[in-house]
Amino acid sequence: MAPRLKKDDAAAIDRILREHLEDDCHKIAATYLTTYSTVIKRRRKIQMEEAIGHPYKAAKPGFLSKATPEVEDFVRRLLEDNSDLYQDEIADYIWLEYAIRLSQPSISRLLRRIKHTRKQVTGDSNTAR
Repeated sequence: MAPRLKKDDAAAIDRILREHLEDDCHKIAATYLTTYSTVIKRRRKIQMEEAIGHPYKAAKPGFLSKATPEVEDFVRRLLEDNSDLYQDEIADYIWLEYAIRLSQPSISRLLRRIKHTRKQVTGDSNTAR
């Protein structure tokens, strides 16, 4: 694995690429002791920023959840009406309402995201010690 690119070197490479001072990415990589791949990735990022007109931020790695914010709101309302539903029952309601199949782990992540818990507070706070 190549060493991490220093901030000063990264800024210099970006300036060279933005101002088109050097088009040979192999030469830039050799000058700043980095890989050709790193220079190409930086060039593509700069091209994307120029095309869209603002800084480009890559998407987070990982899967996109099928549980959209609309589904999250539906589950919140569903749990307000009936908080004793099992996760497979929640999945069935989602299927009936949106025709989206969610697995049990997906339902679990959804419940964590909306901060739903089954914990119950028992007793009086003054007497609990």
